[in-house]
Amino acid sequence: MTQLTPRDFLIALVMGLIWGTACMFFAKKKGRDPRGWFILGLLFSFFAFVALLLVPSQKAMQLAADAKAVKEKELEAEQLKLQEISNPMATTLEKREWYYLNNDHTQVGPIDLDALKKEKSGGKIHTKTYLWSEGMLDWKVLEELNYLKTELE
Repeated sequence: MTQLTPRDFLIALVMGLIWGTACMFFAKKKGRDPRGWFILGLLFSFFAFVALLLVPSQKAMQLAADAKAVKEKELEAEQLKLQEISNPMATTLEKREWYYLNNDHTQVGPIDLDALKKEKSGGKIHTKTYLWSEGMLDWKVLEELNYLKTELE
């Protein structure tokens, strides 16, 4: 078994510092934590560097999340438009029938907007309550439904 000489240790330390610095530099460019990636580069050298290259940048992840949110809103708007075409009387909030999940996760409804306002003022509906109406793709919490939240306040 060969022994590690001080020269070998120094070479390993310098190489670790080089890989750590490279990881820190690229992490900063990708919007990642440079100190954390420096330590990973110092300890795992080339492997940490390759992992960093494979990790998407924070900006790209944020853009993807924003694009997904926009696509969901467009889909909901398209769904409402289709409902408007098929049933023009049910397009306004006043004409819609609403359903909500109470504290026991039991579906309540259909109820109209006035009854929904009474339920909100009575404390049965709050910002974390799930609501649904025809034309919506899925159940949503009240705080996500800005058009309805303002109407109920």
